Amino acid sequence: MLDLLVGEYLLDELPGADQGRLTMIRSRMVGESFLSRVGRNMDLARYVRTGKSLDLSVEGRAVESITADVFESLVGAVYVDGGLEAARDLVHRTVVRAFQELEDAIPGSGWDSKSRLQQLCQSKVLGLPSYEVVSRSGPAHDPVFSVRVEVEGTILGRGKGKSKKEAQSRAASDALKRIERMEQGGLPAF
Repeated sequence: MLDLLVGEYLLDELPGADQGRLTMIRSRMVGESFLSRVGRNMDLARYVRTGKSLDLSVEGRAVESITADVFESLVGAVYVDGGLEAARDLVHRTVVRAFQELEDAIPGSGWDSKSRLQQLCQSKVLGLPSYEVVSRSGPAHDPVFSVRVEVEGTILGRGKGKSKKEAQSRAASDALKRIERMEQGGLPAF
């Protein structure tokens, strides 16, 4: 059930993405590590009874596996009790929301804005995106970086952040939004 709903979300959200990219993202979204994170966010361990030898409050491989399994079971139970729409709602409020938060929060996670922009450029056989710090303002203890991202000499996006990485991620996100708007309007993306 979870695979179906995550696949449905990805097809709706990324209609032009190639199968390899969709498979990679889907496998991460339904993978044990990610689902364990979702289950921890929901504090599902408090509803699980275990023997004395297993303490779910202590992180570890077994706890991660159990938490992920409990979350998947919850999705199935919601489906059986409330139907497809209720299960879809649960997945969107938990898995999809956690995915969207993680997407830009962890550069290099494989699904952040910088990675998505790089994959898009590679799929269109363009050069790799390059990021340039345009300015730095504010005091040394609280700087604000302004960054722009270019591909083959064309500025695609701009972003600001408290770190260079945050500004780069926002510039990549801006570039992706601009590209999407151009493609939806029928205009050339680059």
